[in-house]
Amino acid sequence: MIKITININSDLIDKFRDKVNENHMFYELYRSNAGKNKWNIICSAMDWLTVVSKGITKINIKNDNGFASNHLLSLNCMQYIVAIDILLESIKQLYRVLDGEDNYPLNKDKSIFKQSEISDDKYFKHIRAVFGTHPVNLKSVDGIRKNNDEKFYASWSTSVLLDYDFSVFLYSNKPEKENIKFGFDIEKINEYAQKRYNLLNDLIKKVDIVIQDHISNKKKIDIKENKNPIKQLEILIKENEERISSQYGYAHQLNYLYRLLKVDIKDDEWKPIIDNYKDCNAP
Repeated sequence: MIKITININSDLIDKFRDKVNENHMFYELYRSNAGKNKWNIICSAMDWLTVVSKGITKINIKNDNGFASNHLLSLNCMQYIVAIDILLESIKQLYRVLDGEDNYPLNKDKSIFKQSEISDDKYFKHIRAVFGTHPVNLKSVDGIRKNNDEKFYASWSTSVLLDYDFSVFLYSNKPEKENIKFGFDIEKINEYAQKRYNLLNDLIKKVDIVIQDHISNKKKIDIKENKNPIKQLEILIKENEERISSQYGYAHQLNYLYRLLKVDIKDDEWKPIIDNYKDCNAP
């Protein structure tokens, strides 16, 4: 049995979750953004990063009885690879939401698998295809599609062949072609996953940047003045809603004052005093 020894600290996704929940302004910025509820995207990504970080080390890849009966091994290996893929896609989604475009910084990185023609992400997608998502319909042996009609089909997974921790045979649809061995080392997959998961440290900083940029931009917008206290409150209530929300900031205080000044006093004894209070410009 092979124990997954990936070094993923689940405290990091908890730290990111605490950061996005730290300031209600962040929620307000993304719950309705460009016509979409992007807060829901963030929540989904956080949930699945929690699932992967807390659950992936509990996957036990058990070799059954050699190459010819690797049923459980194949399923557990697939589970592990798909979990890493969920981690990758969740991190990329967070970058898309927080940056407003695809600024995921490891898009062209080749430092782990060291493939000359394709990035680590593209090569990992090929590993994912071979070991689980569509092993019975592959267009290449190495993730680089050739301009021909050759296709490949993977065998079940095994850990008993040499050269790799986990391997398959790739069968060609060309009668004259020999089977090709393809595999991966779990240490490389772990390193690949850790490097992407640790991007949460950068994403935590981006949350602060998003909030500070919003505050800075709103500070540049002047608030109109009106000598009529009620009109001024209406302006302030609208500005508070646009800058923060209708629920936070000074919303409660402004609406309280607005209701107070809108009270129509009928009692002649108290009316002059109330009118004088309403007209008072003192803070």
